[in-house]
Amino acid sequence: MSENEEIKQKVLEWFNKTSREGVKTKFYLKDVTKALSAEYDKHIVRKAVNDCIEEETLMWFSTGSTNMLVLPQFHKG
Repeated sequence: MSENEEIKQKVLEWFNKTSREGVKTKFYLKDVTKALSAEYDKHIVRKAVNDCIEEETLMWFSTGSTNMLVLPQFHKG
């Protein structure tokens, strides 16, 4: 498994562990980079997040004034 694949897996694990229906399902990019900052550089995490968006395992959610990340099963757009 490449390092990028490993980081994408960690990102998705973090989202699955942290997201709860009715509680909190949407997160800022900085929340993700901060959560994984002990293990990975924020630029590497951002690249992994962008790859997840391209693969549609994560999605952007926009309120019009801010953008957040969300798992597809919680996106009600």
